[in-house]
Amino acid sequence: MADFHEFYPLRRHNTFGFDVRARFAVHVRSESDLLAALEDPRGKGLPLVVLGGGSNVVLTADLDALVLLMEIPGYRVETGADAWLVTAGAGENWHGLVCRTIADGLPGLENLALIPGTVGAAPIQNIGAYGVELRERLRTRVRWTARRCASWTSTSNSARSAIATACSSRRAASATSSRP
Repeated sequence: MADFHEFYPLRRHNTFGFDVRARFAVHVRSESDLLAALEDPRGKGLPLVVLGGGSNVVLTADLDALVLLMEIPGYRVETGADAWLVTAGAGENWHGLVCRTIADGLPGLENLALIPGTVGAAPIQNIGAYGVELRERLRTRVRWTARRCASWTSTSNSARSAIATACSSRRAASATSSRP
Protein backbone atom coordinates (compact mmCIF):
# COMPACT_ATOMS: atom_id res chain seq x y z
CA MET A 1 0.00 0.00 0.00
CA ALA A 2 1.27 3.47 -0.87
CA ASP A 3 2.22 5.94 1.86
CA PHE A 4 -0.60 8.48 1.34
CA HIS A 5 -0.46 11.87 3.04
CA GLU A 6 -3.80 13.63 3.36
CA PHE A 7 -3.99 17.44 2.98
CA TYR A 8 -0.26 17.45 2.30
CA PRO A 9 1.50 20.87 2.21
CA LEU A 10 3.12 21.57 -1.17
CA ARG A 11 5.11 24.68 -0.18
CA ARG A 12 8.43 22.80 -0.51
CA HIS A 13 7.33 21.32 -3.85
CA ASN A 14 6.88 24.52 -5.88
CA THR A 15 9.54 27.13 -6.50
CA PHE A 16 7.22 30.02 -5.69
CA GLY A 17 6.65 28.50 -2.26
CA PHE A 18 2.89 28.96 -2.36
CA ASP A 19 1.21 27.47 0.68
CA VAL A 20 -1.24 25.09 -0.94
CA ARG A 21 -2.20 21.55 -0.05
CA ALA A 22 -2.90 18.34 -1.92
CA ARG A 23 -5.91 16.22 -1.04
CA PHE A 24 -3.51 13.25 -1.16
CA ALA A 25 0.21 13.14 -1.91
CA VAL A 26 2.56 10.20 -2.32
CA HIS A 27 6.37 10.30 -2.41
CA VAL A 28 7.26 8.14 -5.42
CA ARG A 29 10.77 6.74 -4.97
CA SER A 30 10.38 3.56 -7.00
CA GLU A 31 8.23 1.85 -9.57
CA SER A 32 6.49 -0.09 -6.81
CA ASP A 33 5.60 3.20 -5.05
CA LEU A 34 4.07 4.46 -8.29
CA LEU A 35 2.05 1.31 -8.94
CA ALA A 36 0.85 1.19 -5.34
CA ALA A 37 -0.28 4.83 -5.51
CA LEU A 38 -2.18 4.25 -8.75
CA GLU A 39 -3.92 1.18 -7.34
CA ASP A 40 -4.80 2.62 -3.92
CA PRO A 41 -8.57 3.14 -3.55
CA ARG A 42 -8.09 6.54 -1.85
CA GLY A 43 -6.92 8.04 -5.15
CA LYS A 44 -9.68 6.57 -7.32
CA GLY A 45 -11.67 9.21 -9.14
CA LEU A 46 -9.25 12.01 -8.29
CA PRO A 47 -7.25 13.81 -10.96
CA LEU A 48 -3.56 12.87 -11.05
CA VAL A 49 -0.91 15.59 -10.75
CA VAL A 50 2.77 14.75 -11.11
CA LEU A 51 5.28 17.12 -9.52
CA GLY A 52 9.04 17.08 -9.93
CA GLY A 53 10.85 20.16 -8.71
CA GLY A 54 7.79 22.36 -9.10
CA SER A 55 9.66 24.90 -11.21
CA ASN A 56 7.25 24.89 -14.14
CA VAL A 57 3.96 25.23 -12.24
CA VAL A 58 2.09 27.94 -10.40
CA LEU A 59 -0.07 26.47 -7.64
CA THR A 60 -2.63 29.10 -6.70
CA ALA A 61 -5.12 26.92 -4.84
CA ASP A 62 -5.35 23.64 -2.99
CA LEU A 63 -5.37 20.60 -5.26
CA ASP A 64 -8.27 18.20 -4.91
CA ALA A 65 -6.09 15.56 -6.53
CA LEU A 66 -3.69 12.71 -6.00
CA VAL A 67 -0.27 14.36 -6.27
CA LEU A 68 2.64 12.12 -7.18
CA LEU A 69 5.88 13.64 -5.87
CA MET A 70 8.47 12.17 -8.24
CA GLU A 71 11.62 11.33 -6.29
CA ILE A 72 12.93 8.28 -8.17
CA PRO A 73 16.73 8.33 -7.74
CA GLY A 74 19.45 6.81 -9.84
CA TYR A 75 22.42 7.46 -12.09
CA ARG A 76 24.15 4.94 -14.34
CA VAL A 77 26.57 5.29 -17.26
CA GLU A 78 27.06 2.75 -20.04
CA THR A 79 30.09 3.43 -22.23
CA GLY A 80 30.44 2.33 -25.84
CA ALA A 81 33.18 2.83 -28.43
CA ASP A 82 31.90 6.18 -29.67
CA ALA A 83 29.10 7.16 -27.29
CA TRP A 84 27.75 6.72 -23.80
CA LEU A 85 24.31 6.30 -22.32
CA VAL A 86 23.42 8.06 -19.10
CA THR A 87 20.37 6.71 -17.32
CA ALA A 88 18.97 8.90 -14.54
CA GLY A 89 15.97 8.59 -12.25
CA ALA A 90 13.04 10.92 -12.86
CA GLY A 91 13.49 12.47 -9.42
CA GLU A 92 17.12 13.48 -9.93
CA ASN A 93 17.79 17.22 -10.01
CA TRP A 94 18.47 18.25 -13.62
CA HIS A 95 21.33 20.65 -12.85
CA GLY A 96 22.84 18.04 -10.54
CA LEU A 97 22.77 15.53 -13.39
CA VAL A 98 24.51 17.98 -15.73
CA CYS A 99 27.20 18.66 -13.10
CA ARG A 100 27.73 14.96 -12.52
CA THR A 101 28.13 14.19 -16.23
CA ILE A 102 30.69 17.00 -16.51
CA ALA A 103 32.58 15.71 -13.45
CA ASP A 104 32.55 12.22 -14.98
CA GLY A 105 34.08 13.55 -18.21
CA LEU A 106 30.90 13.16 -20.26
CA PRO A 107 30.41 16.38 -22.24
CA GLY A 108 27.25 17.17 -24.16
CA LEU A 109 24.80 18.51 -21.59
CA GLU A 110 26.83 21.43 -20.22
CA ASN A 111 24.83 24.05 -22.15
CA LEU A 112 21.76 22.82 -20.29
CA ALA A 113 23.20 23.61 -16.84
CA LEU A 114 21.32 25.77 -14.31
CA ILE A 115 17.91 24.87 -15.72
CA PRO A 116 15.64 24.19 -12.74
CA GLY A 117 13.63 21.02 -12.36
CA THR A 118 14.08 17.29 -12.42
CA VAL A 119 15.22 14.76 -14.99
CA GLY A 120 11.67 13.43 -15.33
CA ALA A 121 10.31 16.88 -16.09
CA ALA A 122 13.08 17.84 -18.54
CA PRO A 123 11.43 16.29 -21.64
CA ILE A 124 8.08 17.85 -20.72
CA GLN A 125 9.68 21.27 -20.20
CA ASN A 126 11.36 20.85 -23.62
CA ILE A 127 14.54 22.36 -22.23
CA GLY A 128 17.17 23.97 -24.39
CA ALA A 129 19.85 26.65 -24.16
CA TYR A 130 22.74 28.06 -26.14
CA GLY A 131 22.05 25.99 -29.25
CA VAL A 132 21.52 22.66 -27.45
CA GLU A 133 18.10 21.07 -27.19
CA LEU A 134 17.35 18.13 -24.91
CA ARG A 135 15.50 16.42 -27.75
CA GLU A 136 18.88 16.16 -29.55
CA ARG A 137 20.34 14.26 -26.58
CA LEU A 138 17.35 12.28 -25.33
CA ARG A 139 17.26 8.66 -26.37
CA THR A 140 14.47 7.15 -24.32
CA ARG A 141 11.92 8.25 -21.83
CA VAL A 142 9.34 6.16 -20.04
CA ARG A 143 5.86 7.44 -19.38
CA TRP A 144 3.12 5.94 -17.27
CA THR A 145 -0.46 6.63 -18.26
CA ALA A 146 -3.34 5.15 -16.33
CA ARG A 147 -1.56 1.92 -15.39
CA ARG A 148 0.08 1.54 -18.79
CA CYS A 149 3.68 2.20 -19.58
CA ALA A 150 5.04 3.28 -22.93
CA SER A 151 8.61 3.90 -24.00
CA TRP A 152 9.47 6.46 -26.67
CA THR A 153 12.79 6.01 -28.41
CA SER A 154 14.19 8.76 -30.62
CA THR A 155 15.67 7.34 -33.80
CA SER A 156 19.28 8.14 -34.67
CA ASN A 157 18.14 9.68 -37.98
CA SER A 158 15.65 12.07 -36.48
CA ALA A 159 15.49 12.99 -32.82
CA ARG A 160 12.11 14.57 -33.52
CA SER A 161 10.41 11.36 -34.53
CA ALA A 162 9.49 8.91 -31.84
CA ILE A 163 8.57 5.27 -31.95
CA ALA A 164 6.05 4.12 -29.37
CA THR A 165 6.83 0.64 -28.13
CA ALA A 166 5.29 -1.55 -25.50
CA CYS A 167 7.11 -1.21 -22.24
CA SER A 168 8.24 -4.54 -20.90
CA SER A 169 10.54 -3.10 -18.25
CA ARG A 170 9.87 0.25 -16.65
CA ARG A 171 12.91 2.49 -16.43
CA ALA A 172 13.52 6.09 -15.43
CA ALA A 173 14.25 8.76 -18.03
CA SER A 174 17.45 8.24 -20.03
CA ALA A 175 19.54 10.82 -21.78
CA THR A 176 22.32 10.06 -24.22
CA SER A 177 25.19 12.07 -25.60
CA SER A 178 27.67 11.35 -28.37
CA ARG A 179 31.34 11.90 -27.79
CA PRO A 180 32.73 14.93 -29.62
